[in-house]
Amino acid sequence: MQSTSSNVTKVEVYKAANDIAACGEMPSIKMVRTFLGDRGSESTLQKYLKEWKLELLQRGTHSGGCVFCAESERMLKHYRSTIEEFKETQCS
Repeated sequence: MQSTSSNVTKVEVYKAANDIAACGEMPSIKMVRTFLGDRGSESTLQKYLKEWKLELLQRGTHSGGCVFCAESERMLKHYRSTIEEFKETQCS
């Protein structure tokens, strides 16, 4: 007998976190779970959300501290533009 799985993937959590952040909110476990249709255990969501936040920080800072490198600045401009476009079409 096969049961329905409530497992979520890292990709699903990252997409949910990105979409929530694009609407101007800081993603939380509760928000991500709601976004995913009440799927995912707290420990799984916490793990992937922590990884998402760490990757976001690593993309935005130089390895030596809080100085933005040229590539990070370029990426941030691109992400801000993408977020603004998303907000205009999805968050109204």
